[in-house]
Order: sequence, then structure tokens, then C-alpha cells
Amino acid sequence: MSKKLVGDMLKEVRENSRIEADVIYNQLMSRSNLYRIESNKQLSNYDLTIQLIKRLSMDVAEFEFLRNGYHYEPLQEFMNELKSIRNSANVNALKKLLNKVIIQTEQDETISLINFKNMLLGYIKLQETKNIGEARIYFSKIWENLKEKESWYYNDIILISNILFIFEEETMRQMFENLNKYYNLYDSFGDAKRMKRNTLYNYCSFLRLHKRILEVERPAEEVYQLAEADEDILMMMECRYCLCEVNWVKGEKSQSSKEVQFIISTLKYNKQIVVAEDIQNDWYELTGEKIE
Repeated sequence: MSKKLVGDMLKEVRENSRIEADVIYNQLMSRSNLYRIESNKQLSNYDLTIQLIKRLSMDVAEFEFLRNGYHYEPLQEFMNELKSIRNSANVNALKKLLNKVIIQTEQDETISLINFKNMLLGYIKLQETKNIGEARIYFSKIWENLKEKESWYYNDIILISNILFIFEEETMRQMFENLNKYYNLYDSFGDAKRMKRNTLYNYCSFLRLHKRILEVERPAEEVYQLAEADEDILMMMECRYCLCEVNWVKGEKSQSSKEVQFIISTLKYNKQIVVAEDIQNDWYELTGEKIE
């Protein structure tokens, strides 16, 4: 579906809201300019467009959503779908999303879409092969595109927060420090708080991948508190599992096994089957114990 022109959208929203033109455009422009903008014979400058959208009781995101036929831009649609998948162990869901991205890139091959495609390819490779080096090939392409930028923006932050755990420690810490700077700047924007939580969890994943289990305790407890504040049950269960690994390494084997059984049962009861199976596999790899 083609995107509506700005003038057409402004006119449609104004008329659907039963607002007279004078009310919206008063002191911003003349009636003749209004006519030329709404008939797309004159482009409205950016600042003026923002003011008009605000007078229609909207924000720019909703206006663009309407212009796009009640859809987000493709990249945002893909980001939302990835968020709904929740866990990278769900390879089938990742592959379905990847196919959509590939089709879109055939129409519009932007750097952002290419980076997103490489992130999905990296996750799928990691889940299918358990080979960090092979997955890093895809993630490194994203880092090469972003590391020289003077500033990161929202979509850049999402990408980096999801891939930092796969890199060597020096690169990972560089990413981590930059992300924390931007989380302060973006604190009240979009889904920044959840991304910050996910970044900390991905740091736990980095430590676990490198068998540094005891170091997971502090960040996992911090993520658990953040998840609890947002009532993110899935993240809470994942953090509790990380802490079970810590306690097992400390020697608290019996209690840890019981806790993992509870976590798996809770996840299955809440229909998080893929996550439960992923935890079962991780626990078997660490301990040799099979928990059903």
C-alpha cells in the first residue's frame, strides 16, 4: 500500500475531526497556503507540519502510522514482531520473520533492514550450531556499520543491545558503556527501559557463554529487580534460572535442581514451551541432569 501524501493526511484528519480550517491553521499560514498544502501543491516545512499535527491532537508517530494505512514502517513492524517472539531459542519464529525481512529488502534495501537481517541470521546460526564464531560473522557486519557513527539512535540502540553478548570482552564493554550513556538520554523515550533491562540480561548471557557463571550473580539479581518492577514474569523466570546455575556452581546442587524444576513447570504452565526446553537443555549441558 502506498503512503499517503502529507497534505492529504492533514486534510483527512482535520475533516474527520470536524475541525474548521481556520481553527487548525490560524496564525500559522494564510488560507491560500493552506489550500496549496492540503492539495499537495506546496510542501509544508517540518516545523510547521509538527505544529499542525499537534493542533490535530496527535503526535508524529500516530500521524505516520495513519499515513502508512494503519501500519508502522516495515522496520518498526519487524522490531515489534521480534519483541513478541521474546526468546531467540524460538528458531521457527525467527525464520518466519527473516523471510519477511528478506522480501522487504528486495524492495527497499536500507542499511537498517540489512543490519536487522544480519541480526536474525546471527541468532539463527547460534541456536542451530551453538558456534559463537559463526554467529559473530553476522553480528560483526552490524558492528562494522555502527561503530564509526558519531551518535547512535533508537534503532541502533536496539540492535547493539541484542548483539553485544557475542563479542570479545573489550568490544562488548565498549558497546555496554555507550549503551548506558544513551539509555540515560533516551530514558523516557519508547521502550528504552525494557531495552536497558535486556542489555543487562545479555551481559549475563555473555558471562554464561564464557563459563564465568559466578560473575552472573550480581547482574542477574539486578535484572530480576528491574523485571519484577515491570511485572515481566518471563524475564524474572529467566533470571531465577541464571541464579540457579550460580548456586549449583557454588555447591547448592539439590536446592538448585528443585528450583529449576519449579521454573520449568511454571514456564510450561504459562505456555512458554520453547523457553522451558531451552532451559532444560542449558541445565543438562551444565549439570548432566535431565529435568522434565
